[in-house]
Amino acid sequence: MDAGNKMKYFIFKLSLSLFFLVAHSRGVDYYIDSVNGSDKSDGLSMLNPWKSHLKVESASLAAGDVVYFKKGSAFSGNIRISESGTAAKPIRLTSYGNGDLPKFTNPTIHDANGNAIILGGDHIIVENLHFYDTPGEHVSGKIIMTKLAALRIEHGADHCIIRNNEFIKTGQGIMSAGEHTLITKNYLNGPSYALWRTSKSSWGPMGIHLNIGNQEVSYNTIKNFGTKDSPWGSDGGAIEIDCGRYHKRNIYIHHNYSEGNAGFIESSWDYDWPRYQQEIYNWRVSFNICYDGQSWLFMLAPCTDIYFDNNTIARYNGFGRSQNACARIDVQGGRPVGKPSGAHFRNNLFIYSSSPYTGNRSEGALKTANWYSKYKSPDTKYKGDSLQAGSGDPGLVDLEKQNYKLKEDSPLRGKAINLSELYKTDFNGLPLPKTGNWDIGAIQYSSTKPTKSLQPNSQLLTIPDKLVVLTFDDGNKSDFTNVPKVLKKYGFGATFYITEGLGFLKNPENYVSWDQVRQLHEMGYEIGNHTRYHRNVSQLKSDDLAASLAYIDKRCAENKISKPVTFCYPGFHNNHAAVKVLERHGFLFARRGVGPEFKDSGKGARGPAYNPKFDDPLLIPTTGYAGPDWKMKDLKWAVDQARNGMITVLCFHGIPSMEHPWVSTELKDFEKYMQYLKDEECTVIAMRDLAKYVNPNYRPYKSDPYQPIRKRVAEMKTKFSKKE
Repeated sequence: MDAGNKMKYFIFKLSLSLFFLVAHSRGVDYYIDSVNGSDKSDGLSMLNPWKSHLKVESASLAAGDVVYFKKGSAFSGNIRISESGTAAKPIRLTSYGNGDLPKFTNPTIHDANGNAIILGGDHIIVENLHFYDTPGEHVSGKIIMTKLAALRIEHGADHCIIRNNEFIKTGQGIMSAGEHTLITKNYLNGPSYALWRTSKSSWGPMGIHLNIGNQEVSYNTIKNFGTKDSPWGSDGGAIEIDCGRYHKRNIYIHHNYSEGNAGFIESSWDYDWPRYQQEIYNWRVSFNICYDGQSWLFMLAPCTDIYFDNNTIARYNGFGRSQNACARIDVQGGRPVGKPSGAHFRNNLFIYSSSPYTGNRSEGALKTANWYSKYKSPDTKYKGDSLQAGSGDPGLVDLEKQNYKLKEDSPLRGKAINLSELYKTDFNGLPLPKTGNWDIGAIQYSSTKPTKSLQPNSQLLTIPDKLVVLTFDDGNKSDFTNVPKVLKKYGFGATFYITEGLGFLKNPENYVSWDQVRQLHEMGYEIGNHTRYHRNVSQLKSDDLAASLAYIDKRCAENKISKPVTFCYPGFHNNHAAVKVLERHGFLFARRGVGPEFKDSGKGARGPAYNPKFDDPLLIPTTGYAGPDWKMKDLKWAVDQARNGMITVLCFHGIPSMEHPWVSTELKDFEKYMQYLKDEECTVIAMRDLAKYVNPNYRPYKSDPYQPIRKRVAEMKTKFSKKE
């Protein structure tokens, strides 16, 4: 059987098993609601749900059973599904109800290596769940290689499907050592820290980590998995295939979108455990769009019968990373060293800034009908491919805005060979011609828009009108005693910014304890970093600020709370040096105060709405903070600003604050404010959840993050003077 037929046979077998998997036969339905459930219930109906997800492990699941997790729920700690379904009757983990997807985390590697869910059985489907903040920073290399992930499929757990889930800031999103696995239509947005680091080596964060062959990865969006904390300058990536114990045969990776990662695919060899054992056979990597830094491919293992077809590879933004080549085929060590690469590149569009290929095996790779375009050098002719379709400007709709569709007069049209015996649709789902030449790249030319997107909706969600971020500063006791019961009533998200300054240690009767902070985390609320001592950060040395941030991270880890990913400036004080420290620390977002755009009496004030296209994500303005000078009319004004892509950010300092009455809010007033947000049908979220709507890596004024603030101040002065 030749290579093409072998891959078609593998895909046929996988598709046949999936046909049975989607034909769900009914078993027992179980319901879990972390907010309103009770573990004394039987869990067999929406009216009598369990509270704890741990109840699943004692349920003795059987083929055809479905476990429903209530939307708006939050779960911490590991569960392992050891039972198996069948092809006709899979076991299914999914969600029900309205609101945000149910959230799963496991904040410590000491509990099942930080896995939130482990699959130990065959024929299991996991869908419509949200995973976040699972650990990964500077853990042992052995755990990284074999066990660390938010969702892990064990070796021998075969025929599983992972689809339509979200993975946010997980050191590794999905790790699969199960064969005949389908990983499809998931949204993964990664962290920027190193999983493992020494002076000579490192391991960066990974979106999808495959430990064995016979797997399919398709229609996923994978973003921002990469770290600069590496002796190589960069490490991590969207998809990695490495484990020296199991084979690497028959892998199909197609129709994925990747952005901002430290590479798209890496297959290790000298870093496998054990080393130099598992070569690569019979892969297809096709119709992917990859806009990343570092190398698109980092193929370190010897390759036989692997094909890279109709991909669009954009390597003109390094995202601050080195090694910004396209395809690196570089086998070091093992025997025989001189073995040909066995890789074939067909119909790909390479947009490069350094080189399309690099490595000691790249010259031996076969190349057919590829197009090469050197960024900002359209007249450059690539000389390393005698069978190329051409070089120069590819004729795309808008390269700078990542619109890789072909213009009507694009030279890529009709220059690709026809591979219709292998592929049926392009990246956008348009049918591929059965005869005649194709177009080069992942997207075939069409004068009409595709009827639907094949990627997960969460590339970024559209910012709705009346999107409100709700935050609470300083860790007042009322954050625990009063606030959650009100938020629970309306299903609102929120962030609580914690410091050990102020009276946290001296007056525990007025401030939350770390145990109560942990309980807020377990309720599903975000815990943010507010520094150790609550000092003016503009007066701190950079090292002192970094140590203060690291201290809160350490206290969170000690209390099994996820590492904070957002920050707010104590007393609203900030400067450029502090922003740089936050950037190095890896925060997604940081909130400042209402000024200098608006006057601040110190007793509550109005401020600007957050404009994601304008404001730096580490200098997000507060649209309103509560106090004696801030009333219902100010809340209504703040909500009214949240339209046309603008976001309202609210801040409270205690409901009430016993030690700071000048920023305190009475419970009866707070209840009225929350009722108004509910009546206005506002979407109320935690600061971290901005990542669903806003790319935290989009910083057009990164070199001068205060430029938007100065512009807004100038515009407001001009507007005010015209009114006079």
